[in-house]
Amino acid sequence: MFELENKIKEWKKSLHKNPSLEDSYIEELESHLRDKIEDYINNGINEEEAFIKAKEELGEVEYIGAEYFKTDTKNISGRPTWQSSNFIPVLMLNYFIIGFRNFRKQKGFSLINILGLAVGLACVILISLTILDEFSYDEFNVNKDRIYRVLTQVKRNTDLETIAPVMLPFAPAVKGDIPEVENAVRISEKQILSA
Repeated sequence: MFELENKIKEWKKSLHKNPSLEDSYIEELESHLRDKIEDYINNGINEEEAFIKAKEELGEVEYIGAEYFKTDTKNISGRPTWQSSNFIPVLMLNYFIIGFRNFRKQKGFSLINILGLAVGLACVILISLTILDEFSYDEFNVNKDRIYRVLTQVKRNTDLETIAPVMLPFAPAVKGDIPEVENAVRISEKQILSA
């Protein structure tokens, strides 16, 4: 069974949770709600529907609180203090001010931190450029997955070294002996010799 007085009390409790609404505002809102309910009942609507329509007409509790705050506040933005700001870059200025103050107070510590950050960023940039360079080889060729390079392993003393040069007759021999090889190229310091 719908009890109008209990519903109005519950609605008032929800208004008390809003920090911008004082008791006088809540009493005023309650009188507005009761007037609207009375008007709806006089027009032939039952109490439950009249309460729901009157409550919807007044608006949500947060919206009501924000509207009362706007009329009562000296704040330039008119935004209630409990609502978060939509403009976050305002905080960035505060961070810079705090950082500058800390830099002035602790110069040595701040200098070490800034130098560490600079060295770290430089290393990340250099490593990224090196990786990009390594992955950019043969990207111009549509058949890049079919390009191979032959290396030579040379044993010097006890070390095994891998070097790029191979013997000059290697390219024509590979092209003639291995049917899967379509083309072979020999590279010298002076010119590119085709096999």
